[in-house]
Amino acid sequence: MYLIWRSTVGSFSPPSVASHYDFIVRLTGVDSHMNELFPKAHFKKIKDKKPKKGEKLINYSHSDTYYLLDKYKDGADCDRDRMMFTLQALFNALVVIPSIDSGFIDKNNLILSADGSSLHIHSSPFGHKVLDGDDSDNIYRFSAPDADIGWDSDLESFYLGYTFYNISYHNPLKNIDLPVFASIENASRHDALSCISAAAQFLDMNHDLHPKYFCHDSAADSLPVFQFFQHNNIIPVIDHNPRRDSSKEYVEKNHTNNDGIPVVTIFNAAERNTVVLLLWATFLPVLSLINVLHLLMVEFHILMMVIPLAMQGLYHINLKPGRRYTEIEPALNE
Repeated sequence: MYLIWRSTVGSFSPPSVASHYDFIVRLTGVDSHMNELFPKAHFKKIKDKKPKKGEKLINYSHSDTYYLLDKYKDGADCDRDRMMFTLQALFNALVVIPSIDSGFIDKNNLILSADGSSLHIHSSPFGHKVLDGDDSDNIYRFSAPDADIGWDSDLESFYLGYTFYNISYHNPLKNIDLPVFASIENASRHDALSCISAAAQFLDMNHDLHPKYFCHDSAADSLPVFQFFQHNNIIPVIDHNPRRDSSKEYVEKNHTNNDGIPVVTIFNAAERNTVVLLLWATFLPVLSLINVLHLLMVEFHILMMVIPLAMQGLYHINLKPGRRYTEIEPALNE
């Protein structure tokens, strides 16, 4: 944030509080008004059980990932009205593009890795009561009303805040890792969802970059994630999620073969039927031609065996016009 402030404003001095918040409003396009009030239970308690040590909170369905796959299948043009777009565009112009020009980022065969981090905030989840009335009425003010409650798998506790989702580039020649994209998501949003949206938004901003690999932890072990990257000609390198083998929540358990390699189809049912029909329409004439050639070869071999016998008077070869096959009849003894 300070780098962007220094590049756009041209001052090393830290901004005043009023200037800072005005700058945030200009970047995000969102002006939070102090007169926005909410009920006391604005931040709802999560009823799910705490995950086991080191595990993520599963709070999404596979229909959510399929929805994002369909949404970003043709790019992220439809998502340019997001709150973070201006800030991400500035970061791309001030950090990513100069790194490409300086040779720190190779345009081809990029190795990308991504992950989400818990971004805790110190805002009170209980709010501040400013009006008289019942707790169910809009009488409470919150300093961060757009935050929500998520699960920090590192601290093994729930927290109030956001998820900082970051995509980094690894340069094996210089042995360095550089951030190339960042996004602020809801704390309760699963990384499997952020993986698709963040990758689509990054590719939308950098059409000249051609990633080869995209690395992620087991949180992104979902079939729509593999389908998205295969659709964009990117090889996903994703850790296997052991919960997929035993949990009933994962309806797609067999999307990998015995070697752990994903078996992915990038078509839905309707598209798959269309492709099958096109393949049949293309290869059926070829198969018919092969069948005719095969029959002609069989005829040729039969003729090569029968002609010597016909020369000895044992068989008559009748070539009848209009017939597909040549008739071979035994000679009648007179």
